Amino acid sequence: MNETTFTSFSDRIPASLKDFTPFAKASDRNTWNSISDEFRNFILEQAENALQILRSKGWPQLNISLWHDFYKNGNRVNFENHHFNRRTLLIILVLAECFEHKGRFLEDITDGIFLICEESGWHLPAHNSYTRDTPQLPYPDSSRPIFELFAGETANLLSLTWYLLKEELDADSPMICERIQYELERRIITPYLTEHFWWMGNNDEPMCNWTPWCTQNALLAAFILPHSDELRKKILQKAFYSLDCFLKDYGEDGCCSEGAEYYRHAGLTFYNACDIINRVTDKLTKSVYSIPKIKNIAEYILNMNIPHSEYFFNFADCSPRAGKSGTREFLFGKAVHSDALCSFAADQWKASSTEEKLFNLTADKLSQSNMYYTLQSIFADREILKELQGLQKKTEPLSRNIWYKSTGVFIVHKGIFSAAAKAGNNADSHNHNDTGSFILYKNGEPFIIDVGVENYTQKTFSPQRYEIWTMQSSYHNLPELNGIMQQDGKEFRAEEVKTEENSISMNIAKAYPSSAGIKYYGRKISVSEEGLDIDDSIVFNDKDRALTVMNLMVKEKPLADSGSMTITVGTAGSIRVKTDASETDISVEPIEITDSRLRRTWPQTIYRIKIKAENASQIKLTAK
Repeated sequence: MNETTFTSFSDRIPASLKDFTPFAKASDRNTWNSISDEFRNFILEQAENALQILRSKGWPQLNISLWHDFYKNGNRVNFENHHFNRRTLLIILVLAECFEHKGRFLEDITDGIFLICEESGWHLPAHNSYTRDTPQLPYPDSSRPIFELFAGETANLLSLTWYLLKEELDADSPMICERIQYELERRIITPYLTEHFWWMGNNDEPMCNWTPWCTQNALLAAFILPHSDELRKKILQKAFYSLDCFLKDYGEDGCCSEGAEYYRHAGLTFYNACDIINRVTDKLTKSVYSIPKIKNIAEYILNMNIPHSEYFFNFADCSPRAGKSGTREFLFGKAVHSDALCSFAADQWKASSTEEKLFNLTADKLSQSNMYYTLQSIFADREILKELQGLQKKTEPLSRNIWYKSTGVFIVHKGIFSAAAKAGNNADSHNHNDTGSFILYKNGEPFIIDVGVENYTQKTFSPQRYEIWTMQSSYHNLPELNGIMQQDGKEFRAEEVKTEENSISMNIAKAYPSSAGIKYYGRKISVSEEGLDIDDSIVFNDKDRALTVMNLMVKEKPLADSGSMTITVGTAGSIRVKTDASETDISVEPIEITDSRLRRTWPQTIYRIKIKAENASQIKLTAK
């Protein structure tokens, strides 16, 4: 591992480290009473709903049979819904008590605290293993806690509950906060210092969003609750190493290979980890923000946005509804001195609903249970609105053409058209087999789409991942060659990649296994103010085995005219097909969308266009 951005600070950690005091405590009535009525009224309304739920149904029950569902049949949703709902209820009650401060919610808050403290494990069944990429165990082992994403999120919630309401909870009994401290020590601090979980980093082992996300929450627990300087120094040293391991897997261009939705869990948690470190060490690592790579990581989300739209270009396990930008993007933009990102985030913040502002809703809903992000939004509101007045508006992408060489993502905006193509390989984190695929938006609306991913199940991160239809190249905007789809792995890649002002070309033959019988598959993607052109050149090994079936995924219902070789795609636009094939056939396959995660973006039915071309050496598509 060559990156040493953070570990170079390890021998300069101050002897005395500050407590992390990020927000006003509930007892600071002047501050809490000055917060916007928008947030106060929303939270108190939600709290009344929460009380009704608790009185009628009680707290969500995390029966061990729900846990075991994942091991038995791969179902993640049953357990996770109860897990996240339990924590969301506690967040609402804690915030309501901070706003109202009459003690009305404290008994229910105490119930929630003890229920969570008594859980067998804070992690999810899908993460119930001690070694990376090994089968999950059937039940949690309470004697050996696992520190993963959602154990960290739980630590985040309980640490902040302790911080905000310790005085009020202690008035009932000090045992409440002592129990929080005991569980955080047992489940988070001790495992963090004594175990090696894969996300902590190990030389050149690849990292992902888990690394900064878990690190952020470890830092919160270590610096909000009382700990010795010696212990905190060990935490910082370990965090420094992990953050460097995370950075090594980013190119200098700052592209998040996991996609725009995972930027929320990668780039933004990286910022929060940096911010916590700087606040407890008298800005020890502040110079990191001046590194061009860090600024590029911050501005990635701005470049992935479809202008004047809530959609984002989405490759890998990413939804095009990746969530509106807001507080964390704004704060990251300020840290790296990006007026463009600050303005973009402030504009999206202003256009967001109160719920979106407070809970950063994305298609995966993984941000809903994070108390820290919600508090950041509450306390940054006035700063964002104030600075919005003085910022020069710049909501357009930083460049009309964007080339992320590190991952092979190319983006072009021309007139009413915005397009993106992927020219990397099929080994990204959260990978789909989509090398050479493209996405097209027109007037800010989806035209030719990347579907995204369904709700996660046991199969999603297993050797059977590519049996799932959304992962397969035939459900991206790519050809099947002699009935063969692309394959996963770093060796399945694009070659001869070349970018020009408004186009990208590549050879994607190596993205297919040898059984596809392909010698060369050149693809050129060009964008103009008139639309998008796809120019494919094909050379098969055997002229007698030369069948290409081009797949195009679209949101609106297509109608094909075989005479003019034109496909009208609802109100989105039209696609003209031209081939030198001996025979060309166009068909349309409706795909019913029943998965709840996909339905947050797509209608009940989307469509796959299949263009079957016999013995073709050229296929040209023009989308207008």
